[in-house]
Amino acid sequence: MFIINKLFDYVLYPYVIYRAQIVLGGLIMTALSAIACLALLRFYDWTKQDWIGLETIRSLRDYQGSNRMGRFLSRLISKGDLLAFIVLSLYYDPFVTTVWLRRERFSGLSGRDRRIFWGSVLICNIGWTCFCWLGVKTAFWISNII
Repeated sequence: MFIINKLFDYVLYPYVIYRAQIVLGGLIMTALSAIACLALLRFYDWTKQDWIGLETIRSLRDYQGSNRMGRFLSRLISKGDLLAFIVLSLYYDPFVTTVWLRRERFSGLSGRDRRIFWGSVLICNIGWTCFCWLGVKTAFWISNII
């Protein structure tokens, strides 16, 4: 799953943004992201196994280690659901955000969970589309200088 996620984020996403431009590419990748995360949610619920290590992510709430980013994220996600929603949507993906914030494990999606999921799809993909677009533009700018 790790390799597929990295290929999706760092190869497919920038390529689609490059080929289809920011708006159409962003819409295409938002749809693909939503489909992939929804499929993962269904599989996660079906297996009833914490195969993504969500409990490890939950333990980040109380992180006191030496990693500065870990301590920073810990403080942010400990401040409440709204801030956790934003941070997890930007730092992880809609799948992790939804699983983290839902009240029942392996229970499918309630109305609240669906709102969390679709809100996270929007926040995550707007952020990632902008990031990829800036990356593509920067790469072309550097290639023109060289």
